[in-house]
Amino acid sequence: MIRSRDDRGIVAILDPRVRTKRYGRYFLDDLPSCREITSLDDVEHLLKSSRVNNICQNIS
Repeated sequence: MIRSRDDRGIVAILDPRVRTKRYGRYFLDDLPSCREITSLDDVEHLLKSSRVNNICQNIS
């Protein structure tokens, strides 16, 4: 749960329609700007790295 600007987390969207349907693009466009990862190997690498705290930061 993200409660403040200092909190960090990973959001996983597993529904393939987000990439294959037009309404999926609208959904993604409404999210804060952040890095998109589509490979499970990349997710595993990310979680093992120290960069997990700096992946997505929304500055208002």
